[in-house]
Amino acid sequence: MVKRSYRVVYRVVSAASATNASATVMLYSASESEAIAELKKRGTISRDKDVIILSITPT
Repeated sequence: MVKRSYRVVYRVVSAASATNASATVMLYSASESEAIAELKKRGTISRDKDVIILSITPT
């Protein structure tokens, strides 16, 4: 299986606020759980934050 480049649009939710952002990541598939894991692994999102994936599109 080969990783492909995807643009992930997501929302980081904390007790005080919610912030939308996007990142380009290499994933095996357009899976929400894989995208969240990759963003947290890269340090893009703190491991203790809640994340909502808004969209995943191939680049």
